[in-house]
Amino acid sequence: MLSEQPLESITVSQLCREAGVHRTTFYKHADRVDAFAVVALAEEIDRLAAVDDEVASGDGAARAYHSATRRLMAALVDHRDIYRALFASSAAGALNAALRRSLRERARIALEDLAAAGVAGAPREERDQEEAAAYLAGGIAGVIDEWIHEDDVDAAAAEARLFRLMPAWWPGAP
Repeated sequence: MLSEQPLESITVSQLCREAGVHRTTFYKHADRVDAFAVVALAEEIDRLAAVDDEVASGDGAARAYHSATRRLMAALVDHRDIYRALFASSAAGALNAALRRSLRERARIALEDLAAAGVAGAPREERDQEEAAAYLAGGIAGVIDEWIHEDDVDAAAAEARLFRLMPAWWPGAP
């Protein structure tokens, strides 16, 4: 629906009709269409950014993080019209906050794994890990926000550019 009309003009009734669900079902998940869109896309991003803990702390860490990032960038390409519409809507702030929250949690888990694996340079102290997670999440969210508005569809190149920006101690960073 977002590819056909602005988010602000989509009603709960329209969305429920399109999805084939009752309004009561909708209201179990959200109280507004924009809130529902933000939650749904944040959950999708969180799922795509997930890395198996066992892989992330072993020798395959770099490969795992590159793979998750490429999956995320490819999904952004596949649904670029939806993300563009949301980033241009009244829900942009909420989407950005949800994106940062999700990415921050993923980064925090990764930082704990990297510290436990003894990766040189990875933050070890809890406060350092929290701040590093916030830093990484904000940067990645910023890259996504910037890239989503471009016409570039090369997810692999976008992933490579993002990894060039990562700290030297991050698995797979140059």
